[in-house]
Amino acid sequence: MKNKSILSLSMVLLMSMSTLFISAQEEQKKYQPYVVFEDVVKPSLVMQYEEATKEFMALFAEHQYPYPMNVYSTEDFHYYIVTPINSFSELDSMYGEFNKVAEKAGEKWEAVWDKFAGTYHYDRGQLIIYSSKLSYVPENPRLADGEGNFLYWGFANPELGKESELSEILKEYVALYKGKNITDGWNTFNGSFGTEQPGKLWVMRGKDPADFWNQAKINNELVGAEGDVLWEKLLKTLRKFEYKTGWFRPDLSYILSEQ
Repeated sequence: MKNKSILSLSMVLLMSMSTLFISAQEEQKKYQPYVVFEDVVKPSLVMQYEEATKEFMALFAEHQYPYPMNVYSTEDFHYYIVTPINSFSELDSMYGEFNKVAEKAGEKWEAVWDKFAGTYHYDRGQLIIYSSKLSYVPENPRLADGEGNFLYWGFANPELGKESELSEILKEYVALYKGKNITDGWNTFNGSFGTEQPGKLWVMRGKDPADFWNQAKINNELVGAEGDVLWEKLLKTLRKFEYKTGWFRPDLSYILSEQ
């Protein structure tokens, strides 16, 4: 996520919407890029890392940085800092604004970086792209905006040559869930620079772990055997699948006032 001086393109080239979940009420772009910084934090230094993150975000608020930075943490101590951009060409503008904050903050910037020192094993930057065609946003979602801060991330890597087949299966899932009028949706992202390719990511949410898994059971019963068939088809396209669970962290995020 970080460099004490200027961020370079090679550092910042996966994950989320304004809060990593697009609501039915929001106007959606068909293909929305997101810049993602991932920090793998040392478990014993989580509190120090989070305090440094709060101070880090305060500097951006103080100097009116024009891009939001939404933070997510997983149960295995990965932290994701996610920023939506309009296009790849906007990266230069984002870096420029980032460096303006660093210059204006001066000694405060250096002090924050000193607090980050040694708190994480490694970091990396990535780009992911939201796909509206492979996502399902219900017309009447069960959860209101801001209600579902518990998140499930599914990371799917298809066999070479089977990415198109995986995409078609995800479209079948969208049609099935629409047909059953299911009120829980998901967002799908295509991996871009810095990600393991070919790869896709889908994100779902719940109020908390119990709410998410209970509702997942209900939804699985609603799609029934049709859902089982699709899942088996999907698995046959993959060389690897893993998932993570965690939380959107507004307490660590820099959220623009107009969001």
